[in-house]
Amino acid sequence: MSKVSDKTTIAITYTVSLDDGREVYATEDGKTELISLGSGQTLAALEKGVMGMEVGESRIVKITSDQAFGAHKPGLIIEFSRNELPKGIVPEVGMVLERQDEHGETISVTIQSIQENTISIDANHPLAGKDLSFHVSLIEILE
Repeated sequence: MSKVSDKTTIAITYTVSLDDGREVYATEDGKTELISLGSGQTLAALEKGVMGMEVGESRIVKITSDQAFGAHKPGLIIEFSRNELPKGIVPEVGMVLERQDEHGETISVTIQSIQENTISIDANHPLAGKDLSFHVSLIEILE
């Protein structure tokens, strides 16, 4: 039986959970996700964690925050004037907005708090600072 190795393309299903057991992502029911190992399309720690798996096998791959999306950086919490919001947007805590960073790239930010004249947003990845558990099932190995 073949096993997962470097430069292999695999089809998996998985769920991602936080330390408290809360599920934060899952592949759609009945659908697999194709990952080409070594291509940089997924976390290196996840790639390492699936090495040696055989079709039909399931395992839990634990990934620390520094191997996932890094530490939560307080400097990425930004306050700006409510007047800078696009017209027609009614801000709510937890709402995800798109903004341009200093390099002109579009990034997603989350509204953290709303004051009378200002809004605080968090430009960290939503999973920054969180350890993750990937519950992975290997469906197929494609050569």
